[in-house]
Amino acid sequence: MSVTRPALRQPSLLIVEDLPDQQALINHVLSEILPEFTTIWVADAPSALTYLVECDNGNHPLPRLTLLDLYLPGREQGWSLLRQLKTRSILNRMPVVILSRSDHKEDIERCYELGVSSYITKPDTLEEWKAYFRVLRHYWFQIVKCPPSASGRG
Repeated sequence: MSVTRPALRQPSLLIVEDLPDQQALINHVLSEILPEFTTIWVADAPSALTYLVECDNGNHPLPRLTLLDLYLPGREQGWSLLRQLKTRSILNRMPVVILSRSDHKEDIERCYELGVSSYITKPDTLEEWKAYFRVLRHYWFQIVKCPPSASGRG
């Protein structure tokens, strides 16, 4: 598992993305739009689950938000991770946003059935990514109120 560990007292985002080009693009945008956040990167569902179980066990602060690419590389991996997250008491309240190229009705419906907080189709351009993360910042970190156990510990 390759995980970038968060700095103490900085809010963190967990991003589950398997494609290096998408990781680089998202990282570039995050450094501009959410520079005060530490980004925890994992490339697959097992690594994400391992990290989040460690958070649930008190070894790391819970991320403020998880951004999950549904296709890791297949959608079954994303769905499986969502199912597993929703079986743990603290993790089942953690906001999870799906970022996917897919706009298939079945993908969207299944993710909401599994308890996802939001489903977003990935933008195409750098400017669209920046606009997306500005809205994400405003919505998830200025408007939404999460229970303390779902908004990060520590």
